[in-house]
Amino acid sequence: MATDYIIQFVNNLQNQFPGFSIEEICEALDIHVLYFPMGTEADACKGFFIRRFHTSCITINSDLCPRNQEIILAHELGHACLHDHLSDEAEFIDVQLSGNSGVYEHEANLFAAELLLSDQEVLEQIGEGHPVKTISEELSVPPALIDYKARILQKKGIPVHPALFAQSTFMKDIAG
Repeated sequence: MATDYIIQFVNNLQNQFPGFSIEEICEALDIHVLYFPMGTEADACKGFFIRRFHTSCITINSDLCPRNQEIILAHELGHACLHDHLSDEAEFIDVQLSGNSGVYEHEANLFAAELLLSDQEVLEQIGEGHPVKTISEELSVPPALIDYKARILQKKGIPVHPALFAQSTFMKDIAG
């Protein structure tokens, strides 16, 4: 799936639901959001999207801090919007088992970066000369998400360069 498509999809969502929180967007799209404790260990599940019997549901690890829950929710909404056809094919698609999981995770990360981070706020931080680590701390997101946003800005023709070359599976490393 092309980055341009993901950018346009997120833009359409934001135009359709101006001022809505991510949870409110899910509700408007008839996607149920559940919060369930899944632990704080490094290998604990952070969240997942599933669609069964024409019902879409995102489950988020309630043991995560609120900001990390929001980041995971944005990522899982990306799966719901971009990959809902995959959930029809299997009850649960394990990131480690799906041969295309890297592609799907990459797309969901692009979606989350575009949804959570405005171009202006990231460009202001870059313009002030802040390193990626400082920008991520300032915006309360993992450094890898800043890298994804930099790739999006680059795709939009804004001359910034990704600094990290983040792995598509970085979300699994988000801590409580």
